[in-house]
Amino acid sequence: MIYTIDLTGVSNKEELHDALQETLPLPEYYGRNLDALYDVLTSVSTPMEIQLINTPSADEFPGGYIQAFLKLCHDVQEENPMITISV
Repeated sequence: MIYTIDLTGVSNKEELHDALQETLPLPEYYGRNLDALYDVLTSVSTPMEIQLINTPSADEFPGGYIQAFLKLCHDVQEENPMITISV
């Protein structure tokens, strides 16, 4: 399954997790943080492609959270061969 997440206008972690929840099939118990996202994505057992479009820059998303999110995306792909994430 392919999921396209448009991050236009996303500028804080709450908005990022809103966008993720609106698009991805995340469980109800999803904790809306990077650790919870990592746990969910590394447990996916069917092929999933996630396309991130209009990803904000570090200047548009202060505090280092977007860099941590992008690192998580890289780490998830290394851990789970069922996941492909493009930015």
